[in-house]
Amino acid sequence: MVISGTQFSRYMLIDGIEAEHCTLALPNSTPRLEVQLLRFRHPDPMANADITTPSDSSASTTSASP
Repeated sequence: MVISGTQFSRYMLIDGIEAEHCTLALPNSTPRLEVQLLRFRHPDPMANADITTPSDSSASTTSASP
């Protein structure tokens, strides 16, 4: 399912949202357990990202002593 429009923009607090949406629910669970997945089409999720990932050369690592 694709979500978009004013209603979803207000709910998600993201202007102009358009995203593919999928809900995965655990059947017969009480309370209801679910995971909602969104794949953004708009706005571009990486346009203003400032994310450091382990593959980045600038990523810092720390180790703990036993």
